[in-house]
Amino acid sequence: TYYWGFTAYVAYHVNHPLFTPPSNLQLYAALAAFLLCEFGNFSIHMALRNLRPPGSKERKIP
Repeated sequence: TYYWGFTAYVAYHVNHPLFTPPSNLQLYAALAAFLLCEFGNFSIHMALRNLRPPGSKERKIP
């Protein structure tokens, strides 16, 4: 029911008669926020990867 409810919520707003597409400024701001979050995810991934000594397969809790 979660997916159906979320789909109905999104469909209501997308198909609403007063719907206006986002402006280019909103699209570029969302893209910049997405890329910033992806970079943050990558930096944390690299930090966690570098906690393991070279050649080690052992997994420890950081």
